[in-house]
Amino acid sequence: MKIGITGLRTREDRVVRFQSRGWVPFAQIQFATGADAYRVEQRVIKLLRAEGHPVFLSDAQMSIGGYRETFDASRVSAGRLLELAEAEL
Repeated sequence: MKIGITGLRTREDRVVRFQSRGWVPFAQIQFATGADAYRVEQRVIKLLRAEGHPVFLSDAQMSIGGYRETFDASRVSAGRLLELAEAEL
């Protein structure tokens, strides 16, 4: 499981990059600014780390980047990630 952010006007579509490696998007939240998106992402990660959920995948396993935002899907569901993110809006 992974949380992540991307912009509408970026050089590369990160969603497509992850999809090409088998990742499936669950939900998308639109933000007014990248700073707002980053704040929510970091808050969700901080909350889950405080609950005892460590980084799940290694840098080597995530050659496309983003390993620090991964969680064990058997312990953290996509619904839980979305719920935490929406609570920060």
